Amino acid sequence: MTGWSSEPWSGAPWAGGIDAASSGYVSAMPQVQIEVAFEEGPFATPTVWTPIGHHVEAFTITRGRTSELESFSTGTCTLTIDDTDREFDADNPTSTYAGKLLFNRRVRIRALWDDEWFPLFDGYVEAWPAPMDRTRDYVKVDVVASDLTRILSQARIEATRAWTLEHPVLGVLDDDTVQLGGYPVPFEEERTGQRIERILVLLGVSEELRDIDRGNTVVVADAPTDRVWEYLQRLERSEAGRLFISTDGKITFRERRSWTRRASEATSQATFSDNPGDGDLPYVDATFDPGSPGRVKNVIVRGAQGREANAIDTTSVATFGPLEDAQTDLLTADLEELRDHAAYRLGRMKNALPQCTQFQVSSDNDPQGLFPQILGREIGDRVTVERTPKAGTTVPADYWIEGISHTVARYGQWQTTWTLSAVDDTQYWTLGDDVLGVLDDDDVVLAW
Repeated sequence: MTGWSSEPWSGAPWAGGIDAASSGYVSAMPQVQIEVAFEEGPFATPTVWTPIGHHVEAFTITRGRTSELESFSTGTCTLTIDDTDREFDADNPTSTYAGKLLFNRRVRIRALWDDEWFPLFDGYVEAWPAPMDRTRDYVKVDVVASDLTRILSQARIEATRAWTLEHPVLGVLDDDTVQLGGYPVPFEEERTGQRIERILVLLGVSEELRDIDRGNTVVVADAPTDRVWEYLQRLERSEAGRLFISTDGKITFRERRSWTRRASEATSQATFSDNPGDGDLPYVDATFDPGSPGRVKNVIVRGAQGREANAIDTTSVATFGPLEDAQTDLLTADLEELRDHAAYRLGRMKNALPQCTQFQVSSDNDPQGLFPQILGREIGDRVTVERTPKAGTTVPADYWIEGISHTVARYGQWQTTWTLSAVDDTQYWTLGDDVLGVLDDDDVVLAW
């Protein structure tokens, strides 16, 4: 493996390792760069990145969620560091990093493959733990970093009544309930993405760390007092979109129709198979759910500020029992849209459909074919997974990626696991399309 060095990229894999030029060694792994911004706080744009990869023995990354029924979890990265020389011991005054080992320092991992840099993780160190056992010749520590979700989970939206010029109520300065600073609460009705953007700006999250779609759903005027991430997740659920931290550390919001305009979501980016043919890529393990009732919901309830919308499928109830999906905290302003939301989710959840819930690839099976996918895929991307039953024909299906994890050792394999959700294969009415533009076709429905 090349890279993981404190020096600029060269032909030498791992500082002090095999010399590619003299040995003829050809790396089947990408160059990896692990860096920390020791000088700036979490929301600042780093001006100096310090490489620490030459200390790292292995790392793991976990991001996303296990299914579309859940909200996205905080992404984490664990660096296993050789700290025999006490370079990462905050009590060592002679350390290269003395005085700099502070929590919430930004850390990023990138990989170079085929002359292209791929971000893998961007987050913030939770702590620099001091190893307690120094009786051995070799000492290692695990440094854990988490993405921006953790910081936003700790912040709270301050529901102050901010003074507003010429406002009949908030423009009165001698009202003790009106303050000169704070959030302009209540928020006016606006799109989900607009509300998310407004909160992040007020919180001081830089533009470099924001990638927000405008959204489709209009949400209620509101005076929130929630913790920031909890409230943003309510907006995500109201939209039925995706809210996650990207590989390069950005708070990313994808509206529910993003797959209609993003190529990586609209069309499959690769085919993975247990019996790969031409153009297919091999996977080493996969979990196929034959149709677990755990993924079935047949009574859908949606509510927001006293509004409620129910959707029930009697056939599904008779088959599986009354499996309810009740969320009463959505911020959708329009009752009719709430009903559409419930109907859409019911359509996705009422049947127990066979599907692949996750699969794993190992880089040594096909490095040239797999690494562009291992490094390049993001949450929301579309892939095809094939299963070949014994004495049967291949069964392909398309999925959206919901979660990504990497396990990488310095001289070992690179294993990546993707968790999945089945794509929405509904035929929606499309203006001007010869087939999908026909409204009296029973197979074509209006989109929500």
